[in-house]
This record gives sequence, C-alpha cells and structure tokens, in this order.
Amino acid sequence: MRSSWDYCGTISHDQLGPKPGWRLIRTETGPIDALLVESSSRRFYVCCPDEAPKDEVAHYLGTIVLPKFVACDGNLVLHASMVATSKGAIGFLGASGQGKSTLSASLERHGSWLVSDDAIQVQFDGQEWHGLNLSTGLRLRPDSFEQLRTKFHELPPSRQFLGKHHVAIASARESARLVALFQLAEPAKDISIEAISSKDACIAILSNSFCLDPDDRDETAQRFTMAGKLAQSLPMFDLHYPRDFERLPEVHDAIFKIMGWKPSAA
Repeated sequence: MRSSWDYCGTISHDQLGPKPGWRLIRTETGPIDALLVESSSRRFYVCCPDEAPKDEVAHYLGTIVLPKFVACDGNLVLHASMVATSKGAIGFLGASGQGKSTLSASLERHGSWLVSDDAIQVQFDGQEWHGLNLSTGLRLRPDSFEQLRTKFHELPPSRQFLGKHHVAIASARESARLVALFQLAEPAKDISIEAISSKDACIAILSNSFCLDPDDRDETAQRFTMAGKLAQSLPMFDLHYPRDFERLPEVHDAIFKIMGWKPSAA
C-alpha cells in the first residue's frame, strides 16, 4: 500500500476525547467507527468496539481505510477493478456487488493480467494515465468462485473470509497504462456498451473515488480537478450485461470490439 501515513493501532470509544492537533473523522467501515488523525506527524488511530475481530479490522484497514489516506495525499484513488491487456489496461467502476471482481477474474482467466481487484491509484505522467495496484488478489463471492473455477480453469487456492473467497494471483501486475474506463450499470437482458459524456464520466469517477474527509476543502478540490482531467482524457462507457456466467465471453468480446481490439488483445 503506497501510503506514508503511520497506523498507530486501535483505540476504544472511551479514548476519543478531544486531543489538541488531532482530527476526528467519523466513518462507517465495517467494524471501524472513526479515525483519529494527526496530520502534522502523519499518524492515525482507528476506533472500533473492543469485541471487533482483529482480522476483520485489519481487512477493512487495508482495503478501505488505507486507500483513503493515499487519496488524502493528493492522489486520485478509484473504487475499481482493473485488468491489463497487450493494448493497455481497462478499469471497471461500480458499486459493491455489481460484478467488478467477477468480470475482472473472468478476463484474467482468459489471458488478461489482473492489476487490482478493488482499488487503483490513478496517475498522469504528462502523456499517459497509469493505474497502480492498491489491493492484492481477488475477492469473489462463493457463486462466482465456483462458476469461474469450473467453467474456465482451476483457480489458485483460496481462503474464505467475510463471505468471500480470497484468491492470490501470482501473475498480477503492479501497474499498467490505463486506456479506458467502464461503469457497470444495472444488470440487463442484453449486452450493450454506450459511450458517456465527459461530464457524466466525471460524476461517475467522483462517485467511485476514495476520500478521507469529505469536509476537507483542499482534498475535495484536488479530487474534483483530477477527476475532471481523467474524464476529459480517457473514454468511458456504460456497460450493460446480464449477470450470467455463461455469457461472460460475449461480454469480453463486446468490450474488445468497442475498444477496436481483436479478441486476442489479451
């Protein structure tokens, strides 16, 4: 995780009294109720119930809290999955449960390379956009795990945690050149892909980005600026498709077609 902030541990609700120089940020992140942040020394504590399982706290800390601190440092961090192909990488945005991990896993099973399952840091090098991995492996619901394992080829060993299979992917890449974004729309009977305006793309990017403190004007301004620049620079599409495992190869073909790639682009 690319964050220069120091995690100091957990504290109880009784320890949340006023502290000079510290900022209290309320959050609803699994068992984590609040963050106590000291910006000058770049330290923070998480507040959670005493009975909260340590492994659950650690999971939410790594997958949700730390990406927020990466974003707080002036970076654009998207709640998205991302796969790399020989033509460039594509990212998938959408609310939890919309199928980002399943779609990325199916593309990875067909020859693409996983970059990130849940969070990507987006950077511009002056000429191109790049997505950096902020989460490792795949997290799949049991039905997705079983279908992908039996319909394509054997998935690596996994462990179950919080109702999902956590799958390590040895071939995952640390970063890749980002060339397009797809917003996963509500399930539909047919497969369709529609280009969206830069205005709507900016709204979608902001809606699917991490933010430490929404009340921090500087952080919000930076996030809006970077989201607008990304929306103006890259094509973005609404992706409608049935959540049917049998039709995932058709979804792959539709994605490659709209990008002007041959199916072998992976």
